[in-house]
Amino acid sequence: MSKTTEAEIKKEVTVFKKKYTDIAIVDKETFDVVGENLGRIIAMKKKITEYWAEPIAKAHSLHKELNEKKKEMLAPFDHAEKFERKKIQEYLTAQEMKRREDQKKLDDERRKKEEAEKNKIDKKIEKAKASGNKEKVKELKAEKEEVCIAPATVEEEIKQTTRIEGGPTVSKKKDIKITITDEMEVLGLVVKGVLPIGIIKINESKLKQAVKLSGRMDLPGLLIEEIVGASIR
Repeated sequence: MSKTTEAEIKKEVTVFKKKYTDIAIVDKETFDVVGENLGRIIAMKKKITEYWAEPIAKAHSLHKELNEKKKEMLAPFDHAEKFERKKIQEYLTAQEMKRREDQKKLDDERRKKEEAEKNKIDKKIEKAKASGNKEKVKELKAEKEEVCIAPATVEEEIKQTTRIEGGPTVSKKKDIKITITDEMEVLGLVVKGVLPIGIIKINESKLKQAVKLSGRMDLPGLLIEEIVGASIR
């Protein structure tokens, strides 16, 4: 028996597309007609799938083989790149933490100096009050309001974007790392509106299985409808 050719299958597909019509099921007779059509459709799909099975398997095997070779060649570079990226990330994180600590020290010192200056003026205000010099008190209070020591900024050792000679351009990107320690607490935050509902992905397959096991058709938040399908063989 000769093997079916691609041209023969294409011809059958063309004939099917020309002759196929949508028939509404209104009684047993039309039910049978649609069933016969479905049988022919399933048989044709099987024929097409079997025809392409071998070339697809060969292509898949070649694709897999070539990907394995590529993966083998890339492996040492992937490992090294991951290692180098990790070192850069750890260094930048450490530098940012140090910069924040240094900045806090500068800000604390500035506030202390401002406070000390204001305290000096407060003492002068008390003396002026004691001597009954209202005009001087007014001047000192105005002077106190204007006390402001210009803030200093700790410069970053590594700039936001750094061009490395003979290498890539490194741009700093601040991010956070999250580890879920209590799923129910996270769900509670979603219910309260603190976190968006979009962070939760519902597994519909497992949901359907759970609903079936519950035997209920009236669970809150769900519209459960019973449908009757057909197993076609």
